[in-house]
Amino acid sequence: MVPLGSAGIDAWVEGRLAAYERAIELTEAEQRLFGEVRRRAISLAGTLIPIVWCHRAFSPWNICRTGGEVRVTDWEEAEPGLPLVDLLYFSLRWSHQARKPRRLEDRLVLLRELFCEPARGDRAFVPVHAAIGEYMKRLEIDRGFFPLALVIMTVEHAIGRFRRAQTLDRRSASGRERHDNDYVNYIGVLAECTDSLFADRSVAATSGAGFPALSDKRGRIDVRQAHADRRMSTSIPILMYHEVTSRPPVAYRKYAITPRTFARQMRWLAFEGYHPISLQDLFDARTDQKRLPTRPVIVTFDDGYRDCVNNAVPILKEHGFTATFFIVAGLVGKTSRWLVKERGFELPLADWSSLRDLRSAGLELGSHGMTHARLTELSSAVCREELLESRQLMEDRLGHEVRHLAYPFGSFDHRVRALAEEVGYRSGCSVRIGLSSRNDDSLALARVPINGDENLPDFTCRIHTARTVAEYFEYTVRGARQHIRRGIGASP
Repeated sequence: MVPLGSAGIDAWVEGRLAAYERAIELTEAEQRLFGEVRRRAISLAGTLIPIVWCHRAFSPWNICRTGGEVRVTDWEEAEPGLPLVDLLYFSLRWSHQARKPRRLEDRLVLLRELFCEPARGDRAFVPVHAAIGEYMKRLEIDRGFFPLALVIMTVEHAIGRFRRAQTLDRRSASGRERHDNDYVNYIGVLAECTDSLFADRSVAATSGAGFPALSDKRGRIDVRQAHADRRMSTSIPILMYHEVTSRPPVAYRKYAITPRTFARQMRWLAFEGYHPISLQDLFDARTDQKRLPTRPVIVTFDDGYRDCVNNAVPILKEHGFTATFFIVAGLVGKTSRWLVKERGFELPLADWSSLRDLRSAGLELGSHGMTHARLTELSSAVCREELLESRQLMEDRLGHEVRHLAYPFGSFDHRVRALAEEVGYRSGCSVRIGLSSRNDDSLALARVPINGDENLPDFTCRIHTARTVAEYFEYTVRGARQHIRRGIGASP
């Protein structure tokens, strides 16, 4: 939270209004609207506001869908800005999809009903109003920011249209800019509703209470709870990390990410409302012993590298996140000897003291075998010993139960799975790529790999689909082609 100062007013308010005024001549109503915006901004000077990541160039890639919920995603090129601006724009676009207005006149009516004079009988707007109210409540946004953010959002997109048409610095005597730019017409509607917007009887003032009831004793639907229940039943991403270091070996860059990248990913999870849980939490939920929070995610780290512990844990603590570290018990405090054969180098591993600190900090520790051996290549007796001894050694040295396993190299089969269950493991993480559903085998859990050569859009796409943007696009195209081929084959 930071106080809104003169620099923020100049950047977020005055700069945009002035650019708009240079592009088009204002009507009297619009002059009055802009005057109210400026006065409201000055009156809010010094008010504490959260700074969020605002995206300046929306496209379909900025919108993601999970379960029954649609959300806005902010990519790497986003920049800090005033809260609400992106959400209000997305709310308008979402409402267009719900109503599908074809004429400009219909779109103007929709804008008026959505933001200025809520149509209380229209249930299509209920999720929008609930989302805005919940967003403002979560970020503790002063109600006075609502009309300011709404006007700035509309002005910003009008300016974007001007720029794309290369007319920003040239006024037209014909008034064509006003005719061709929907957002200019939207500003006209807001200008007509200046009194109601700035009378604090709008969405912001009610935080949703002034809209159709979200729940009551007469059986009407609680939209927010319905969304929460759907999220409880959706698949859970179990993220698989390996190394977090600022200097990854060239041969290991795929499996290593920088602290800056990791911090950006955790910040995104926090902003999007995800709640990291432990594997024990997942096990308890699947055995009906515990209820999971909304938007659960599991963060796991394989191998127990020293740099990973030193770099990742402070970032996790910053957000109050938990995580699971899978440890090669027989090599604690030594080096990753298995990588010499696989990659031609080795990395230092965390020692017992560091691992005890992890446990004291509330992080979960699991087994990654005794020597990081490929379990399917071992005899049953040796495999059982590898699994059992690693668990027992960790329990002896750390003083707590170890019941969760990640198969080294992802190497397991039915025999190895049965041995893991026999020696007391409750869950087993594989390297099979996918989201984890409630019906998954607890000892053959799929995970979502997080690689060092992928960007933030790939990360967000993996959270929802387990695939990168390119992989998901290829998967979608391949599915469409197969569907078309089947249709052609079925044709008479």
